[in-house]
Amino acid sequence: MFDFSKYSQDEIRQANLDFSEYMKEDVMKLSVGQLPCTQDRLDAVEEVTERFFEYFGEHMNTVCLYYLSNYLMQDFIKAPSRSKTMDQENGFLSPRQLVKRKTKEISMREELIDVVRVDNLFNIAKPTRRVNQVDF
Repeated sequence: MFDFSKYSQDEIRQANLDFSEYMKEDVMKLSVGQLPCTQDRLDAVEEVTERFFEYFGEHMNTVCLYYLSNYLMQDFIKAPSRSKTMDQENGFLSPRQLVKRKTKEISMREELIDVVRVDNLFNIAKPTRRVNQVDF
């Protein structure tokens, strides 16, 4: 756990910076197998935020809270499933996965469609007009 007691009351900015570095360098690099269960992570995050508020009298900055929320959802974020956004009700992609998706997506070019030709080619229910042929 991170120790906030080594900072004075006026060093809240430095404490936020150091805590975000700690989260980024140590905690966020844990593999899925090394993560504690969800309830233990939830308890740890709650304890850290309570200790921070108790010591400084203010909430953590948004960067620290972002890292804490990612720590809570680390098993879902690092899941390799391609369909995790469809399988979950509130599924999402991580920023890295969004970038990868954008590079793989190909936009279709716009074409003008000849309505008469398309109507004749692809409408199988519409009878086709034929010239009367007579067999001799």
